[in-house]
Amino acid sequence: MESNNNVLGENIKKKMEEKNLAVFELADKIGITTVELCRYIDGRRIPKAPLIFQMAKELDCTADELMGIEDAKELELIRVPGEPTIQAVIEWLKCRAQNVTMAGARKMFQTAAAALEEQDWIPVSKGLPKTTDPVNVTWTNNDPAPYYADIKGKRFIACAHYHRGKWWWYSSVCQDLLDEYGESCLDDEVDEAIEIIAWKPIGEPYKGEK
Repeated sequence: MESNNNVLGENIKKKMEEKNLAVFELADKIGITTVELCRYIDGRRIPKAPLIFQMAKELDCTADELMGIEDAKELELIRVPGEPTIQAVIEWLKCRAQNVTMAGARKMFQTAAAALEEQDWIPVSKGLPKTTDPVNVTWTNNDPAPYYADIKGKRFIACAHYHRGKWWWYSSVCQDLLDEYGESCLDDEVDEAIEIIAWKPIGEPYKGEK
C-alpha cells in the first residue's frame, strides 16, 4: 500500500506546483486542515474516494491521474493471486477500496474479462480438436486476393471442423460427411492461404430467460 500512497502524494504535490497552490490553499479549498492534507501527501493517511475526486477537481485533473492509474496493470492486477478472474479482482478491490476510483475498477474488470476470454483459446501449436465437433476458430489470411487486400493479416472468428490434419468450414452436412467418409465432397476445406491460429470449444447456449 505504501507505494500507492506515495504515488498519490507525489501527484498531489506535482499538480499543486503546476497550479502554484500552497498546501494551506488546497486544504482550504477542499475543507480539511493543512495537517490532514500533509498526511495524505506524505502517505501516512489514505484519503477516501470523495476527497480524491474533490482534490482532482481543484487541481484540474482526473482522480485516476492523481492515483497514477494509466491502465489495469497500474492497479497491480498482475499481483492478484492466481489467474486474473473476476472474483480475484473483486477480492482485490475489497482490500483496496479506498485507493481505487470507479474508472480504475472498471478498467480492472474489463482486463480480467478479456484475460478470461483469452484463456479459453487454445493455440493450434498447443493442441488440436480430437473430434469433428464444430469449434470456434481465430483465422487470418496472409495472402488474400487483390480485391480482399484490406483483410491481410487481420484476425477473424469463424466456426470450423478439424479432421485428419485438415480444417473445414462448419456446416452440419460437412460434419456428417466427415464422420461418415472422413472427408467432405463440398467445397468446405479451408484454403491454404488461411491460417488457423487458435480454437476453442463452442460454449453452452444461454440458459437464462425463457
